[in-house]
Amino acid sequence: MKTAHHRPLVLLFTSAALAACGGGSGGAAPPPAGGPPPPPPPAGVARITLHNNTSNADEDSGSIYGRIGDRAFGRAELNTGDILCTFQTGSRTCSVEVPIGRTLTLATQESTEITWGRITGTPAPDWLKRFAQFVGWTGPCSAPEPGVCVLQPSADQTVTALWKPMTVTELATVGGREWRVTIEARPFLGIGPAYTGGPQRYQNGFGFPGGTLSPCLGGPSPSYCAHAVTPDATSVTFEALPPRSAPPAGAGPLLQWRGFGDVCAIAGTSTSCTVSTLGTQRASMKWEYYLCSSADGSQSPSWGADISWQFGPPVPPNCTLQQP
Repeated sequence: MKTAHHRPLVLLFTSAALAACGGGSGGAAPPPAGGPPPPPPPAGVARITLHNNTSNADEDSGSIYGRIGDRAFGRAELNTGDILCTFQTGSRTCSVEVPIGRTLTLATQESTEITWGRITGTPAPDWLKRFAQFVGWTGPCSAPEPGVCVLQPSADQTVTALWKPMTVTELATVGGREWRVTIEARPFLGIGPAYTGGPQRYQNGFGFPGGTLSPCLGGPSPSYCAHAVTPDATSVTFEALPPRSAPPAGAGPLLQWRGFGDVCAIAGTSTSCTVSTLGTQRASMKWEYYLCSSADGSQSPSWGADISWQFGPPVPPNCTLQQP
């Protein structure tokens, strides 16, 4: 099942259209390259320079929202009109002027919640790194909640928000039967109603009640099935499941589960593997399947009577059972 907190990857594009750096409440765009520096702030006003920093030029830099008031604001109180710096690739800078004695609340918004996607081909495309996760603040911040910075400036100050790409956990299969993926992550750092404070959870797969995904059919080479896009330290569990239905007429025994590989290799022939996400990694799942020869000598994989069951006797003479 998907929870109500799940959002698709298209959030990247809708968020990017909100505003240019410097829009919203009090933001000021940096001067053009080579132009004159901005004038000093008026007396009684502190200029807060905001840096949105990434490690690589083609990575997302997330978004920073902010509001000035007589108190600190919670993440859920902010809204899209409070944007200061939009997320774009690479490091960005903008500024906001705060009357001395007032309070400035800053909050980051990540570009996507956890998601599960399917892309043909491997390795995963470079644009996946455009989805950013917040790392932390540097500067004179108090942090009452994740991704929030509160300050009451008495002079000009600089605050930096650090970002990195979301992690990518790929799934590849040899053979293919019923399976499930469960993803559990920390709360999504959204703004206003997009922030619930509750953990994120996603579950889907093939061959169980509520599963909406198709089977992953691979062999002899692993088939790149799909990937999870998540923050670091997210729990991703892959499970091999019992058959979804009784055998069809004339079917042989089950195509047997053969175990995990890659980052899940330590799980061996157990039917469940849980990994913690970091960077890019791949898990593989293996089931029995057939390799069948055609008249021209070429070979192709086959899955018997249906996805779950072996060919009923007799087995076609041009097919041999593979046990990866």
